[in-house]
Amino acid sequence: MNLNELTHKFALEVGFDRCAVAECRRLDQQAARLQSWLEMGYAADMDFLKRNCEKRYDPSLLVDNAKTIIVCLVSYNSPGGDSNVARYARFPDYHYTVRDMLMQLKTKLQQHVEINSSRAFCDSAPVMERSWAAAVGLGWIGRNGMLINQQLGSFTIIGSLIIDAQIEPDDSVCCPDRCGNCGRCIAACPTGAIQPDRTIDANRCLAYHTIENRGEIPQEIAANLGVSCFGCDICQEVCPWNSKAKMTNNPDFLPHEHLCNITPEELSAQTDSEFKAKYRDSSFLRSGRVGLLKNFRK
Repeated sequence: MNLNELTHKFALEVGFDRCAVAECRRLDQQAARLQSWLEMGYAADMDFLKRNCEKRYDPSLLVDNAKTIIVCLVSYNSPGGDSNVARYARFPDYHYTVRDMLMQLKTKLQQHVEINSSRAFCDSAPVMERSWAAAVGLGWIGRNGMLINQQLGSFTIIGSLIIDAQIEPDDSVCCPDRCGNCGRCIAACPTGAIQPDRTIDANRCLAYHTIENRGEIPQEIAANLGVSCFGCDICQEVCPWNSKAKMTNNPDFLPHEHLCNITPEELSAQTDSEFKAKYRDSSFLRSGRVGLLKNFRK
């Protein structure tokens, strides 16, 4: 096997469902789109998206002598069930799990190629991971702004490993846009956050308001929260590609009962320390106890 084939083999061995290998390069087209989105004010108050923009566009600025980016997908698709929590938060914080998987991948590669400089990323640093996944043929960006893989759907987590070793890139081409004339996600979004041109307005997004927004939720948005208290999957639940997607059997991405529902009574009865102790490995720490309580006020 050559290095490219070994990379794909190792990615599957450590638990990823899909993998693509590409040469590090600047994403000029995607950079222009992100800059326009920021200028339109669609990022709401997520000012961190405005920082390190050049690093977002050019992965070579993140790793010395970067030559190769390995983009991986892992599914967390499981039956929806009765929950007021987005599916990605129903198991321990994926940031740590996926980064650990990427480091396992690096360790396996180091047995075959010298790697002196590298970094693993999973939704926590200035890397345009959805753009990279689409650019290397792992799926297309749907109308709801999510990466959609034809077999896995959109309930996937993207991780990337940037290394200074040269690995032959895949002969990948951009995946065709298979949304067709479907507009179910646009119609289903209760707050109109999904624009017809595939622009997502975070100012109107329930996921933004229940996770990132540190202030009070505007009444017109809060009135549409329904049962959601952490994140929102509405636009993904109605996507036809997710109804066809395979379910995961990876134990690291299966729901944990105590993470599937939160009640205001529980949060009110807890101290901050008790909350942190119970949910120390979960994504809920992003909002915190007080932030979650805010999401029940309508």
